[in-house]
Amino acid sequence: MAGEFGHGTTVSSDNKITKTEWEGTTLHRFNSAAAGDIGYDNGSSFVRLAKGTASTILCMNSGATAPEWFDGLTLSNDGTKTTILGKSGDYTRIGDAATTSHSLTSEDDLMVSGKLEVKGTAYFDGQINASPDAPLNYIRHHIDNVYTSGGGSVYAIGLLVDGGITAHSGDTSAVIAMQIATPITTPNASVTIGLLTQLYVAALNINIGSDTVTLAASLYVQGEPTQGTLRAAVYVVAGKVILASADPLQLGIAGTATGTMNIQGATSGVVTMTVAAVAGTWTMTLPAAVGGAGEQLTDAAGNGITSWAAAASLREYKNVLCEANPQDAIDAILDTKAYHFHYKECMGTLDMATEYVGVMADEAAWAMHYDGRIVNPVNTLGYMVLGFQATDARIESVEDKVERLEAEITELKAGLN
Repeated sequence: MAGEFGHGTTVSSDNKITKTEWEGTTLHRFNSAAAGDIGYDNGSSFVRLAKGTASTILCMNSGATAPEWFDGLTLSNDGTKTTILGKSGDYTRIGDAATTSHSLTSEDDLMVSGKLEVKGTAYFDGQINASPDAPLNYIRHHIDNVYTSGGGSVYAIGLLVDGGITAHSGDTSAVIAMQIATPITTPNASVTIGLLTQLYVAALNINIGSDTVTLAASLYVQGEPTQGTLRAAVYVVAGKVILASADPLQLGIAGTATGTMNIQGATSGVVTMTVAAVAGTWTMTLPAAVGGAGEQLTDAAGNGITSWAAAASLREYKNVLCEANPQDAIDAILDTKAYHFHYKECMGTLDMATEYVGVMADEAAWAMHYDGRIVNPVNTLGYMVLGFQATDARIESVEDKVERLEAEITELKAGLN
């Protein structure tokens, strides 16, 4: 017999147990019993279950017929903490929906195959790896997983940081929803590091299929805050803003909003640069160097490539051909008609309200340059001088004739007397 419950002493020759023997607390025990053993009814007799190892848990066997010691989990407490430890070489799993895909092999490892709710503070002193891949020794926290939207909304979001902050009365310096402030220490190995950055946004990779995407952006800012004396969708306190891309910086969207740029003075004032609502499509290229005093930007070829130019008047700037004839100039002026007119919308001076008086380019080629389209200020000044000279010559000729007539009249009067 092994483990059965029985009388623990030799009975008398008549096979009877005295009252004292029956009531003795040390005389009824399990066969081969040891300290810590427990008894249970196996359906036919009262039998012994040998004691388990330290900190093991008593549970029902898989057949639900008898108790047994569960050695896959141990509990211990040293007065300051309670330790739950799995079986050596095995990981601990809560739930049975899946098995490890990350090679969990230690009694220190824990897997939750369902949802996990933590209503408190969670501390992650090691790597966070939300990825089907094994942890990488060069990435601290890794969030990388394939996700298929369930279609419960018009949005599909891979990572959402939501909630709210109620500021304290002492939070007068700043209230920040999310801050990235990670110092970087280089290896001190005399190497050249191509890039150090606090935030890196990779280009959005889109598998478009047969769909149509209206707007795609690697970084999208919905708008500026609704409150604040000074509001901005993006605010840079200090440092240069460098756009290294060869692609253009676009302000505004055709059909939606006209591009506008404000440049503010450090003390006061705002200079606003914008384009017409019907802006046209063209490229303006600036000169390679600064211009001289009094020069202005000129598009000499009409192709958007500008250069510095000026109606220079010094003789050293000119190849002199011949002296102009004042009479030719005044004849050209007198043969030219002048009109009252308004400029058409987005044409000329862009001032459609003012009534101008001037000539037409096709009727005054002498007053134009740049393929006869633009008023030539040099010619207008030159022809004005020549016109005055021709007029002065005519006045002098008339004056001479008047003087001679006056002299003849004087002689005639004297002869009559």
